[in-house]
Amino acid sequence: VGFCAGYAAGALVGLPALLFRPATSAGLTVSASREINYRLARMNIRSLRWGQSLGEVLGIFKGCDTAVRFIRYPRQDEWNYVYGCASAGALFARNQGPLGIVQTALLWGTVIYVLEHTSVKPASRIRESEPIRFRGKPLLFR
Repeated sequence: VGFCAGYAAGALVGLPALLFRPATSAGLTVSASREINYRLARMNIRSLRWGQSLGEVLGIFKGCDTAVRFIRYPRQDEWNYVYGCASAGALFARNQGPLGIVQTALLWGTVIYVLEHTSVKPASRIRESEPIRFRGKPLLFR
């Protein structure tokens, strides 16, 4: 899913360059078919890079979320998502040293906590066990 979304985003971002930026230098002239092939190849390479990057990012988030759910197995609450995102942030900052890892983990965890608790209906608070109750009067068609 992440790769496909990244590929689509890369193609969308590469569309103006496909249409308006020539693939060769200004001094060279090439046939129209070769120019189109160069432009499409350039856009495809960019889209593949975006797809790979977004796939890696989403894979890290999902992997950290799954690891946190496994570690905290008896407790399945809203903190799992916060801890998972904080651990993903720490994983992204692994080359910044111990202080950078802690700062990034705190930043990601805080941002996700604030987003979870200020949104209208956070995903972690939706309970699937609550039935939907109809409180109005049914319409009778005769």
